[in-house]
Amino acid sequence: MFYLLNATKTAKNYGSATQQHNKNQTTPLRNDDDDIDDIPSDLLLPPIFEDEQQYYLLNIDEALQRLGMGKFQYRVMMATGLFLAADSCEVVILSFLSYVAKSREWKSSHENNMMEGFSEGDAYDSDTPDGGDALSSMVLPGALLGALLWGVLGDLVGRRIVFLAISALVSIFGVATSFVTTFQWLLATRILVSFGIGGLTVPFNACAELLPPSARGKQLVILQIFWTAGALVVHLMLQQQEQENIADSNKFLWRLIAGLCAVPSILSTILAWMYVPESPRWLLAQGNQETALATLRHAAKINGKDPYETFPRGVILYSHEPEEVSCSLSQVMTLFSSGWMSITAALAATYFGKAFLDHGTVSMAVKVFSNDERQQDYQAWFSASSEFLGLILVYITIDRWGRAATQCLAYASGGLVCLTLALLGDYDPNFNPNGLLIMAFMAHLFINSATTVTWIATTEVLSTAIRTTGHGTSHAIARVGGAFSNYVLARIYSVPTVGLILFVTGIWTASASSKLPETNVKEMGVVHYPIQRRSGPHKLQRRTQKTPEVARQNHQQQYHEVI
Repeated sequence: MFYLLNATKTAKNYGSATQQHNKNQTTPLRNDDDDIDDIPSDLLLPPIFEDEQQYYLLNIDEALQRLGMGKFQYRVMMATGLFLAADSCEVVILSFLSYVAKSREWKSSHENNMMEGFSEGDAYDSDTPDGGDALSSMVLPGALLGALLWGVLGDLVGRRIVFLAISALVSIFGVATSFVTTFQWLLATRILVSFGIGGLTVPFNACAELLPPSARGKQLVILQIFWTAGALVVHLMLQQQEQENIADSNKFLWRLIAGLCAVPSILSTILAWMYVPESPRWLLAQGNQETALATLRHAAKINGKDPYETFPRGVILYSHEPEEVSCSLSQVMTLFSSGWMSITAALAATYFGKAFLDHGTVSMAVKVFSNDERQQDYQAWFSASSEFLGLILVYITIDRWGRAATQCLAYASGGLVCLTLALLGDYDPNFNPNGLLIMAFMAHLFINSATTVTWIATTEVLSTAIRTTGHGTSHAIARVGGAFSNYVLARIYSVPTVGLILFVTGIWTASASSKLPETNVKEMGVVHYPIQRRSGPHKLQRRTQKTPEVARQNHQQQYHEVI
């Protein structure tokens, strides 16, 4: 919980802002769990009088805490969650479309090609390069560019406009995939879809910035259920018929499935346009305090609260975040400054490692169960169920253990289980196959749990001015890590060797994530200050060490610094 001017734990006062309801009564502006009788009177900061007008300083984190969880946040979470589902749908459908691109039906007579919408010049013969491999390889640059560009734009022009742009882009070209008539158009639409999906970090950060601090961790865990649900739904659709039947015998069916995968992004675009405002944190970082306050009052009204009782006239929002470079491309270089370099390096190593582990765990499971008829079941049902269970475990532990401890334990445990699975699966052919299946289940559970916490910790450790830039850059590195994992592990035929590599990667990733500051129950974006920012008004003294008169003077000084 975050208190005005770094209030101490014994003085749960968020500022003594009051609103005159009548001439004889005032109502303190405070949280419902605050007991005003428990607060010593000499610790209550009085309002500031400036030209006979009362002003009240209110930290942005406390403003969101006053707002609470309600209909406003649930609408934003629904819009963001649907885009997460769109991401998982497009990831799953990509592998299927790669199979479609290899279909022998593309090599047919002129009449059949025209009937199905493919021109004869685009039909494949035996000497044609593998279209499926080309499709899989070409979408990676689009995703990398999208992660970098949309992340920078999220800090540059705002969260809302980028959210709308990427969701609309994915919707348009996701639907267009169903109508392509040539391989070239299929390739173009999938690259543009991947380019839009690359900006996934911006909606996630926008949602995180609108959640109250006390609920942020658990609500972001719930949000990621959408990703798993989207992947599972697409798997179920594809399992209704054999891939060969869908791709070769029924062109309408694969086009229908491709179109249905665009539905979540379409719904996300509509909901984002209707319900997702610009982030008050971002507005405050740009110096647009009036719009930020208006957004909070609008949100309070949607949550069923009196806007001017929750945020009375005279409230001045402020933040303890360092004044980073904003609205400039130089913000990218801030990530590599002396103050942020340690955080940037830790995030880069963690994201590369988590993607390597995520892809490697699936790859190793396929090798272990190559002679097991339940291989497809593992990839769909077991993968989804392990992710759901992992989210439940993270929901329980993320606030109890903290972000750092949860990540370290999960990454290390995932690597250890991978090594155990590889050794038992290779050296003991008589080992119970159900036991191997359980270990594969646990490996995916641990890695997915750690990934969930890493995403949450990233939004909290980065300051508002560089949040989407830093998260987008880290996400781009994760894309490289996943591709590198597929490239390296596919060329290693020894299962124990793969297990050893994943074990070392798990320990390395756990070590990298331990370098990230703990962000649990801490103000968003201020847990790590660049070295040059550790002095000045950001380093406030404890109020319990001040007399009421000194506290009043410091309150006035802080007011003038804010305005």
